[in-house]
Amino acid sequence: MKNAANHLQHLHKESVVKNSFKPLWNKCEATDPYNIAGIICSEPILKCIKKLIKTRYNEKCEDEIILAAVHKIVTDKMDAGLIKPFKAAKVRVKREKKSEENNQTESPIISE
Repeated sequence: MKNAANHLQHLHKESVVKNSFKPLWNKCEATDPYNIAGIICSEPILKCIKKLIKTRYNEKCEDEIILAAVHKIVTDKMDAGLIKPFKAAKVRVKREKKSEENNQTESPIISE
């Protein structure tokens, strides 16, 4: 009911005049399956997939092979239970050790 009330606000003359349909249209267009499929097949995503494959399996893949796999995913219905999410290994950043000179505090000079 609340969801229907939120969409009802767009169905009046003022919203048409104020161009309030644009956010709703953008949301619908952004989540369109054909648009998502186009994003998945885009060059930056393919580069990211190639990099992940290289990192995890130490294998180089051609764009055509990756695109064929993506097209198979898009066209075939897959069992969601069989899909294993990719978990990248965490990269540990080594911290530089502070030099001993910076760590030493200067002792006060005592003069007699």
